[in-house]
Amino acid sequence: ARPDLVKGVLALENSAAAFDEISDDEVKRIAKVPMINVIADRTPDRVAGARKFQKRMQAVGGHFTVDPLPEAGIRGNGHTMMLEKNNKVIMGRMVKWLRATVTD
Repeated sequence: ARPDLVKGVLALENSAAAFDEISDDEVKRIAKVPMINVIADRTPDRVAGARKFQKRMQAVGGHFTVDPLPEAGIRGNGHTMMLEKNNKVIMGRMVKWLRATVTD
């Protein structure tokens, strides 16, 4: 509702159709907010939905990063990544993105 108050969004494990529910007007309004969507294993429908939204954001000048962990060689994770044995590796990716993308 107030994207001017949000510095960035770190989303984990979106549903496959979550981004389809965002209207074009809302996409334009949130385009100034950098976002990343981290996705674990066995979720090709979630990756496809996120990439579709990424194209919508790019079309209005927005910044939306799709980060499917298996494509980075990080495998064996479910939707509770913070509880997995490799959680520090995943956290490191998120922190790196935040530091590189979200500014004061």
